[in-house]
Amino acid sequence: MEIPPRDATDGAVGPSGRHLDIIFDVDLGELVDGHRVIVRGIEHRREEEVPDLTTQIRERLAARMREGANALEINVQWLEPDALTSIETKVVFTSAALHFEFVPGLHESEQKEKGPFFWHWTLQCSDDVGTVYDHDNGGAFDPRGGGTASHGMRDLGGQIPGHAGRLTIDFEPAEAWHPQRPWRHQLVVDLREGRVIDTEEVG
Repeated sequence: MEIPPRDATDGAVGPSGRHLDIIFDVDLGELVDGHRVIVRGIEHRREEEVPDLTTQIRERLAARMREGANALEINVQWLEPDALTSIETKVVFTSAALHFEFVPGLHESEQKEKGPFFWHWTLQCSDDVGTVYDHDNGGAFDPRGGGTASHGMRDLGGQIPGHAGRLTIDFEPAEAWHPQRPWRHQLVVDLREGRVIDTEEVG
């Protein structure tokens, strides 16, 4: 089947100022009932600025306790806007992510008909330097649904080391769904050349 233009991905990534570090367009097949999954590329680890709450909350709570404040007073203090204005931020590195599209786009009504997680296909990663990736399969997709395609991203389970040469991604269809047509079980990505060098098809 013809792969549609990457409009959904470009529309989601571009305005945010982010970008895909490795771009490819591979149709994995119907990993979800009624929807093909088109993988569009990989975004390496991202630097994000988040509130450094852990350290600062601990310090402020300790100070208030030394002053003799009880738990209720401490909670009230943290509800006051002035108490939050000086919170500093820290930079964290997030997991690398695989960007993809559901084709056609998912529609909210399907979750009522097929179950809330009927769309949840999964992946597992490995590389040629033995990095340990988790298999939590976190991520998100455009909840507005419908249309030609809806964009999504799936955490790869860790940061890809700069010295890694190849990344292997294994895929599984959504639980209790058995694709009726051939689908791709695996992609091998050459990280140095920035391209898919091998795929493995099932069915």
